Amino acid sequence: MPKKIQAIYSAAIETKYLGPTNTRGGRIKATPISGRGKSIIVPYDHALSVTENHERVASHLLGTSKLSVAEKKNGFIFTQRK
Repeated sequence: MPKKIQAIYSAAIETKYLGPTNTRGGRIKATPISGRGKSIIVPYDHALSVTENHERVASHLLGTSKLSVAEKKNGFIFTQRK
C-alpha cells in the first residue's frame, strides 16, 4: 500500500455495536483500521444517540473530537478532520 494511503488510514477508526449478553449490556468497540494499536470496548450510553455513542468511543481512541464520519452496515468509520 502506498505511504500516502497508509497515512490516511492510520488515523481511521472503525466502530461497531456489540449486543448485550447474559452478563453484559450493549457495548461499542473501536478498532484502528490500520490493524496497529489497541482496540477499546466501552459500555453503550442510552442517554446518547447511536451516532454520539460511536463518536464518543472513536474520539477517545483518536484523542480528538474533530472527526469526520461515514456510516457502514453495522457501524461507522471515523477519521481525523484537519
